[in-house]
Amino acid sequence: MTTPAPPPGLQPQRTQLAWTRTALSFGAITALLAHADTGAVARVLLLVLAVAGTCAVYVSGRMRQRDFANSTEPAAAAAWMIAVPTALTAALGIVSAIVAFT
Repeated sequence: MTTPAPPPGLQPQRTQLAWTRTALSFGAITALLAHADTGAVARVLLLVLAVAGTCAVYVSGRMRQRDFANSTEPAAAAAWMIAVPTALTAALGIVSAIVAFT
């Protein structure tokens, strides 16, 4: 018995491109934060959050790409694949706001 062909369309490619764009955006934010005129502790905290966010988005995107490649009908993304990058984005925004207004 053969496995059915995946449904036609560009959804897997669009999904992968979206994850890649998001990771590149996080990388750009990290580069901007590296040049921020903040205290040493604040800069390190911001950079750690930004690098962690970049890595989380990149890894989540690669795992989704693998899911699409290995399955004829990939399931919805795991909850942590969405929750971790979202939490890191929120933390980065909160810490950035605190640093900016103090």
